[in-house]
Amino acid sequence: MKSKVLLFGPYSKDGLAWSNFGAPPLGVHRIASYLRKRYHKVDVVDPDLEKITEKSFQNLVTKNKYDFIGISPTHLTLENDLALVHLAKRCSPNSTIVAGGQEATFAYDLIFDNSPVHVVVRGEGEKPMLRMTEAPVSGGLMERFGNIKGLIIKDKGVIMGSKGRKNVKKPKQKDKKEKKK
Repeated sequence: MKSKVLLFGPYSKDGLAWSNFGAPPLGVHRIASYLRKRYHKVDVVDPDLEKITEKSFQNLVTKNKYDFIGISPTHLTLENDLALVHLAKRCSPNSTIVAGGQEATFAYDLIFDNSPVHVVVRGEGEKPMLRMTEAPVSGGLMERFGNIKGLIIKDKGVIMGSKGRKNVKKPKQKDKKEKKK
C-alpha cells in the first residue's frame, strides 16, 4: 500500500521566510520527488508562497487523511511552524508527524518538547522518509521505525535514536570553570 504524505516548509505568516530566502523549501521538494518516483502520493505546501491560512491548511489536512505529515521548520519561523504541526495533529490524529531539516536536526529536543512530532529525521531525508512510508502500519513507533538509520523517535514519552535503540541524551554543558582547566 502506498502512503499519502503532506510535506510543508517554513511558515512565517507574513512572507518573511520567502523574502529572506527567496527560494522554495528545496529539501521538502527533493523528498517529495523521491517519494513520488516510488509511487507515493505526496502534496507539498509552501505556506508563505501559497499564502496559506490556518483554515485552508486545516481543510487540506482534514480532507486528505495523510499517513505522514512532514515539516521542515527554521529557527526564524519555529513558532508558526509548530502551530501548524499542532493544527495538523488535531485535524489528523492518526498521522505520523515527522520533522526534518537543520532546526529539527540540531534542536530535536525543543521540537519534541513543544509539539506532537513523533519522529525527527537527522541529515538527508529521502531514504529515511521512504523507509518510513514502507514500514508496517501496525505496532509502536520503535517497532515500525527503529531499524531506520538517521531517526530520533519519541515513543510513549521516551526519546530514542533508531538503529541501536539507545536513549538519546542531550549533551551536558560544561561549566566555564571546567573549560579553563
